[in-house]
Amino acid sequence: MQSGELNRWREANRLFAEWLALEEAARHDWLASLRADEDVATLLRQLVARHAADDGATLGFAGTIAAVPSAVPVRNALSGRRIGDWTLLDELGRGGMSVVYRARRDGGFDQFAAIKLLGLAALGSDGTSRFEHERAVLARLRHPHIATLIDGGIADDGTPYLAMALVEGLDLATYCDTFKLDWRHRVRLVRMVCDAVAYAHRNLLVHRDIKPSNILVTREGLPILLDFGIAKLLDVDTDHTRTGMRALTPAYAAPEQLNADIVTTATDVYALGIVLRNLCDRIPSIPVDLRNIIAKATRGEPDRRYPDARALGEDLDNLLQQRPVEATPDSWAYRLSVLLRRRRGAVVAGVLVVASLVAGLSVALWQAHRAAQEAMEARRQAARAEASRDFLFSIVHAGDRTHGNDADVPVSQVIQRGVLALQDQPPEDPELHAEMAMMLGELETIVGQYDSAMRLFDASGKQLSVLDNPALVAGLSVRRGVLANTRGDPAAAISHFEDALAAARGVPDERKAALVPAALDGWAYAMDNTGRGDEARHHLEEVLATASYAPPDSDAHVALLVALQSVTRNPPDRLALLRRIDDAYRKLRPSLTDRIVLAHGMASAHLALRQPAEALPWAREASHLTDRAHPGATIRRARARNNLGNAASHAFSLGEAVAAHRFSLDLYRQLGDERSPAYAAALHNLGVLLRDIGHPQAALPLLEQATALAREHFGDADIRRIHAQRNLALARAFSGDAFIAATEWQDALRLLPDSASALDRHDMWVSGALIAASRKDAAETERLAGEITRLVAAEASPLLANPRARAWQRGLPAIATALHGDAAAAQQLFQEALADVDHAHHADWAAHRHILLVWAEHCDREGDGDAARRHRADAAALLRAGGLEADDLSGTAVLPD
Repeated sequence: MQSGELNRWREANRLFAEWLALEEAARHDWLASLRADEDVATLLRQLVARHAADDGATLGFAGTIAAVPSAVPVRNALSGRRIGDWTLLDELGRGGMSVVYRARRDGGFDQFAAIKLLGLAALGSDGTSRFEHERAVLARLRHPHIATLIDGGIADDGTPYLAMALVEGLDLATYCDTFKLDWRHRVRLVRMVCDAVAYAHRNLLVHRDIKPSNILVTREGLPILLDFGIAKLLDVDTDHTRTGMRALTPAYAAPEQLNADIVTTATDVYALGIVLRNLCDRIPSIPVDLRNIIAKATRGEPDRRYPDARALGEDLDNLLQQRPVEATPDSWAYRLSVLLRRRRGAVVAGVLVVASLVAGLSVALWQAHRAAQEAMEARRQAARAEASRDFLFSIVHAGDRTHGNDADVPVSQVIQRGVLALQDQPPEDPELHAEMAMMLGELETIVGQYDSAMRLFDASGKQLSVLDNPALVAGLSVRRGVLANTRGDPAAAISHFEDALAAARGVPDERKAALVPAALDGWAYAMDNTGRGDEARHHLEEVLATASYAPPDSDAHVALLVALQSVTRNPPDRLALLRRIDDAYRKLRPSLTDRIVLAHGMASAHLALRQPAEALPWAREASHLTDRAHPGATIRRARARNNLGNAASHAFSLGEAVAAHRFSLDLYRQLGDERSPAYAAALHNLGVLLRDIGHPQAALPLLEQATALAREHFGDADIRRIHAQRNLALARAFSGDAFIAATEWQDALRLLPDSASALDRHDMWVSGALIAASRKDAAETERLAGEITRLVAAEASPLLANPRARAWQRGLPAIATALHGDAAAAQQLFQEALADVDHAHHADWAAHRHILLVWAEHCDREGDGDAARRHRADAAALLRAGGLEADDLSGTAVLPD
């Protein structure tokens, strides 16, 4: 950018900063007396006029970063100029201190972004060093609801710039009004924005200019927060305070911003509250709880608001799930009335840990009044329930912000407080003591504290060993089994669940209806993980036909159907079972957990039937519901995101898949769960995806760790370990180490059992052929391509219906022929292979992309550079069609309501 136009723009911007620094009364005379180049003066007048137009809405930094407006972009004198690695294309918008362009970064893959050119005055007195520091901080912000900073720096001529992800959508207010969303949908959108703001708060960044125009909603219904951190870039010293260059919008600015006081995370809470109020103020009959939340978020005193966006988001969750909200006076009667309106479910979020426990104990309160002849037992149960309630609320009292503690206490600390309190209390009532230890152990399992959970279960078992209460013994064994399954020990899980079933024989049918299906569900999962899924399925079918406690259409009957579908291998049969469950739930009002299990099952069944487009909405629903049921860093949330990533990858939503898999791994690491089979699966899935989108070096450490964990948990001969090693070998070959890759692949091939499915054998041979091709071994590539052709011919029905198998059947002979040097024949085979790809659904996208890149290499060898560039451009375009730029590993997430 060395043009005269750019230099004039920079000079006008410098003069504009001087104009801003003046008292308002002096600005007119200063401008009138200015002697400057006419072109510069014209630009300056435009900046002043724009500032005047914006001043009523935004003070200082106008223009939306990364937003793509509905109007036609404007081309001007700077279009076509270069800033860093970027070529400016069309102007998207401008403000008093910046201008935003659509830009393209050229190279191996085209990438588009929104480039924001900042005025020199935006840097402040300490200049470029602070800008570079802030840019580095912003670059670490990777969140599905935050527009990603791609690049930035100081151009050769001194112009600071930021390159942000290009986001297409409507601003939040327009989106809500256009689609006439009700208050629940509007609250859910703001709730997602709270997640983004909370993430930045954890990274010590405050937005300072949250408003509807800085929030775009994509066509998938995903809100994206723009300009995050830019306000901090501008707000560098007292000079900016004096000159009015603070980035704020008066209608959304907190009192402390308008008064130039200290800005904290509560400042963003105020803006979020105003956004929420303005979105809902025209909707009739919004709940009182929502009005209370808005009132608390927008209080004038920062210390009387929610302390941060996380706390506000959690209270919005409370509202949406009909839990008591923190913005309501927390009388015991109010909280209990709300809790008892909800079905029992696993709810783990701050103070609301108590909800899941009280829901279980409410049975005792009800039973206390069942019948006069049980008066003595009723009094005992009522006393236990009262003692339980006092114990549970004493645990969370210190962490409740309404009791004077402004800190947001993590769930793990709340549970640990309960553990310590339980240890301090003598077991005057061993039964109550055992039940409390059992419930706390269940919560520790959910949040990933497995050793603590085991100790609590052991303590509960010690108390129960001297009691005659088979129902509690069965419940404890179920929880032990769940813990063993979670830790990847299916043999121990089977033993615990069988203990639970044995103990449940001594309880009445009304208790069996809850205990036995839960035990059988976990038992079936463990049996399946030891290769005994068919045995479990036959047993469940027998139980369904004979169990007196599970008549048709009952909750227990449906729970047994849920267990049965998990071990039903025939995809159409499994989908039929899931549809029966879905129909039953329409009558039975299922819990949130029930709906999560159904959504996961539906997604899995559709994937098995090669219906990824049908699977993805179910996977999104499962992930969204799990976020509601188990917020924060929880195992279930990590697994749900991993499943979402898998479905998104198959459905060719690649950006969404990368983001979901990364989010899943982050959760596992936050929990310290980096050894479990579930963590290994998450590593493997992200590794394969990164390899297939062109980042094998990034995939290698993930696949190496996944392979080691699979070997540790399942042994050498398990198909999961074999898959992991095969995929590791291919990533190594793509990284340039083809000879070690060949050795690893040979080891995996040697372990492949004779009973392996046709698809498993096909995938093994495809990997071998690609590894051979990476070594330029034409003969081995051709041999394995022939094996695949014979396999497809022998197994015509299952493999010919698989788009991926068809793509490789056509593509590998082309690759082998190219290696043999027969250019004309290879050209013909490449054309035939790509003519047969699944252009409609891209189910074979990874094969399609690889064939294009190999064809490009072949064209390079033949001296046809133009054709090579076309094929590489097509490969890059394929990734973009899947929602992912070639060099962007962050991805984007789509989580609908």
